[in-house]
This record gives sequence, C-alpha cells and structure tokens, in this order.
Amino acid sequence: MSRAVWLVRAEALPLGRKLAAALDAQLYQPWLDDGASGREQFRAAFHLHSHWILIMASGIAVRYLDGLPQSKYSDPAVVVMDEAARFAIPLLSGHEGGANALAYEAARLSGAVPAVTTATEAVKPLTLGIGCRRGKSAEAIEQAVRQALAGRPLSDVREAATIDLKADEAGLLEFCRRHALPLRVIAREDVAAAAGLARRRTGCGRTSASTAYASRAR
Repeated sequence: MSRAVWLVRAEALPLGRKLAAALDAQLYQPWLDDGASGREQFRAAFHLHSHWILIMASGIAVRYLDGLPQSKYSDPAVVVMDEAARFAIPLLSGHEGGANALAYEAARLSGAVPAVTTATEAVKPLTLGIGCRRGKSAEAIEQAVRQALAGRPLSDVREAATIDLKADEAGLLEFCRRHALPLRVIAREDVAAAAGLARRRTGCGRTSASTAYASRAR
C-alpha cells in the first residue's frame, strides 16, 4: 500500500503535513516544480500510489481525474478533502480500492466529517454510539452491542461512533476491525452539544447516545 497527499495551495500545508505524517504518505507540493502544471504532474503520478488524498475543491479533483479512471477493481482510492478539514469524501474506488476506509481514517485524524455516498452504506439504518471504560475488551464491547441491538443484525449498522477521548481504545478498535465497521470519532464539544438532544429523546445523555446523535446529525 502506497499513500499520497496532493495539495494545490500552500495554505493547505499544515493539514497536508499532518495527514502525510500520520498515514506514512508522500506529500506532493506541485507549485515547487516550475515546469509542468499541477494537473500534468498529478496525471504522471496517479498510478504510482494506491491511495490518494486530494486537498482541493471537488470540482478541481474531477478535472484532475478526467480520463484517468479505468476500473473500480484497479483504480487507486481517491478521497477529496477541503483545506479546512470539514469533509472527507471518497470519490473513487470506495469499496474495492478502500477509499471509504481512507476517508474515515482521514476524518479521525483531522476532525472532518466522512461523507460516504456509496449505496451499501447510505441505506443502512443504524448508527452505533459506543462509550466504554478504559481497557474494555472487544468481547465485552460486542456483548453490550448485541444486547443493545436487541436482535437487529450488525449488518444494519452503517458506522460506529465514539468520543475523541476513545479514539485509541484498543478493544473498541478491535471490535470495529472484526466486523468491518467504520469508526467515526466525534469531538467532545460536538458530543456535549448532542447530549441535550439525546437526553430529551432517550432520557440518556451518556457517550453512547450522544455520539450516535452527533453522528446521525450529518
């Protein structure tokens, strides 16, 4: 797996460097090359990497990609992000290439909202809010999840959500890995804002309910 981050403006360097360092990705700054245009440079580099994060407007990304995609089974994964890290959008090879998973990973690192549009995920009716004590095992988390689902299958779950304080919780990460569930990490400020809604709707303002409501709010 070879990852890369492509920028179009120097203003995106802080975000680009953060993502490149965390993802062990190559960082491209095309303005440093006085020869070919940024688009020409990107077209030459496109097939050198299996996973791309393009920090640019989606319209620019579409023009950069024009004529490059061949097959969802062989094309690199492409995720588009805006410079303010508001959204991470899988644009190409969401399932087969791993762009959906990359979008969630980039979102966890940057605080962006993962905007996954593939139908398989879009039609799933449930968001699973999870809060747990430090050190809880994947097995204990699964037991609690099964109880909460009350007979509904895990295949009905679009994504799991938790507070940023639990972003590195080993048991939670392992549970999500076992069931191929994307994990959306919600900033504690957004969790606090959603807690009132969760309390009014469910009578519970805990992390599990609040993160589920914060995630569904998008």
